[in-house]
Amino acid sequence: MEKRRTKLKLKAAVPALTIMIMVLSVFCFAGTQEAFAGSARVSLGGGGTVEKGSNISVTLKYSGATFGSATARVTYDSNILEYLSCSGAEANGGGGNVIVTMANGSGTASLACTIKFKAKKAGSTSVKASTTDVYNIDLEELSAGSASTTVTVNNAAEKASDNADLSAMQVSSGTLSPAFSPSVTSYRVNVKNSVTVCTISVNKADSRSSVSVTGSPDLKVGENVRKVTVTAESGKKKTYTVTIVRAAADGSLPDNKNQDEQKPENAENKTEPIKTETGGKTYIVCEDFEGIEIPETFSEAAAAYNDKQIPVIKSREGNIVLGLLKPDDSEEESEAGWFFYSEKTGSFFRKHSMTVDEIFAFGQSMADEAALPASGSEGAEDASESGGCIRSDNFMYIVLGGTLALLFIAVVCLQISIIRKRKD
Repeated sequence: MEKRRTKLKLKAAVPALTIMIMVLSVFCFAGTQEAFAGSARVSLGGGGTVEKGSNISVTLKYSGATFGSATARVTYDSNILEYLSCSGAEANGGGGNVIVTMANGSGTASLACTIKFKAKKAGSTSVKASTTDVYNIDLEELSAGSASTTVTVNNAAEKASDNADLSAMQVSSGTLSPAFSPSVTSYRVNVKNSVTVCTISVNKADSRSSVSVTGSPDLKVGENVRKVTVTAESGKKKTYTVTIVRAAADGSLPDNKNQDEQKPENAENKTEPIKTETGGKTYIVCEDFEGIEIPETFSEAAAAYNDKQIPVIKSREGNIVLGLLKPDDSEEESEAGWFFYSEKTGSFFRKHSMTVDEIFAFGQSMADEAALPASGSEGAEDASESGGCIRSDNFMYIVLGGTLALLFIAVVCLQISIIRKRKD
């Protein structure tokens, strides 16, 4: 009997439980529906086709409600596009992702911002905006989806330049004959017998072209042929030929041409001097060592300086290269001084680093030439009068490498006796 009553109670409870579950389901469903106060429309305008190197913009816009704020994540292919800026929103990111946040405290019928990219590589990419959150003016969350647009980048290469001309050419000694003209490709230069090195400096008419110079700047008596080849961006080539004629010891030139027949050094085609800056001061590169005594341990040579060649002197070991500079504001050659030169960096220095081994080798080779006459001797007076020693304002320092470097500082007292001793 008791068992039967329990069964009846359970049967009576089933309808009540069913009704309760249905009511809870309705409430839950209603709660889910009310999670968003409404919906908003999102769009992404712009995109299309653009040339490589150009800028392109896309506009992100929310509409369909009275907005307070919206945040979205914009994605793109960073190999094809480069993020530049965003107007109308706070934005940060790059490298394929940009987070944008737009807000209006008084409520607005739409929110919009414009994102600018640079087309960096040919290809196609989808720019997509995914909504993180969006609220109306009452701070109620709205529903919104995503939007996208496509950007295609073309690589329309410009026509390669055919310009293989030079805009200027000069030689370190003598004078070009005829005077330089971009259309003239053959020149002759006569120099004295005392000139053993002649360098050629050029300027390109088109910065996209390249220049190569063949032939040695070291001159033998007679004809020395140098060729300057200009290669245009398109691959087109143009060669300028310069024949440098060094006179014999008696001053005679081939083809019965005399030194007296040469044009003066200040002929009309003489170009501007080569200038350089070091230690905050501007100097002129001396391109003629005539009348300057070169130590036996050094020899004349040529070195590259930007697109030009300049005369230098090198030590017997080849680890010291010196160029002669004079202040740009000085008219006197006596103001010139030797500076260390690095062909690798194209720079002149007052100081030069040497290892201990290099200092030993250099000191040994300079021992005979570097020794100055004893103070008070006739030789010392002659040296003083001739300016054989570099004056303090032209002194060049050598910075020694290694922990034992200071032990060899005496070697530096060469001063480097390299020195600009003018021939009478």
